[in-house]
Parts: sequence; structure tokens; C-alpha cells
Amino acid sequence: MVLKIFRNIINDNLLYKNKLITANDGKVSGILKEVDKDGSIVIEKDSRLISLNAGEIESMMPKETW
Repeated sequence: MVLKIFRNIINDNLLYKNKLITANDGKVSGILKEVDKDGSIVIEKDSRLISLNAGEIESMMPKETW
């Protein structure tokens, strides 16, 4: 229960949420949706949800900085 509340706080304050982002130097791009229960970020790309964990992310930036 506590972890769910903490995750809700993170997702309510998630930087770049619902914004087009690119990760891993442009190898992955999509709309940042949330942090899932495992702590991975969830990106929507082509109507599919993709989860990336911290070990898979080299960099992340919003479209405005491309």
C-alpha cells in the first residue's frame, strides 16, 4: 500500500509526463506515460507501451530540446 501511494506521488509529479521524449540517444522515442510498479518508465510508441528500466536508459530528453 505504501509503495502504491509513493508511486502515485511520483507519477503525479513526473517530469515530461505526457510529453514526447527520446531516450538512449534517439534509439527510443514516444510519449512518457508513467513509472510502473517495478520502477521502470513506460513510453507509448505506435499505440504500444514499452517499459525501460534504469539500466536501459542512457539519456532522456523532451522533444523541445531536440
